[in-house]
Amino acid sequence: MLALYAARLEGWDLTQSQLAEAAGTAAVQTRLPALEAKGLIERRPDPEDERETIVALTDEAAAKMREYLREAREI
Repeated sequence: MLALYAARLEGWDLTQSQLAEAAGTAAVQTRLPALEAKGLIERRPDPEDERETIVALTDEAAAKMREYLREAREI
C-alpha cells in the first residue's frame, strides 16, 4: 500500500509486476482481488504492454493512507 501511495504522490503508474518487486514478494497477486473488492485499489490494462496490469489506489484508500501517515508522525 505504501508503494502505491508513493506512486500516486509522484504521478507514476505501477504495474502489478513492479508492485510485486517493490513489496519483495510475488504474493501481491493473491492479495489484489481482496483489496479491489474492498474498494482500496483499481486495476486497469497497461496501454503500453497488454500483458501487464496497472494497479493504483482509489481516492478513498489514498485518503486513508494520508490520515494514517499523519497520525504516525504524531507518535
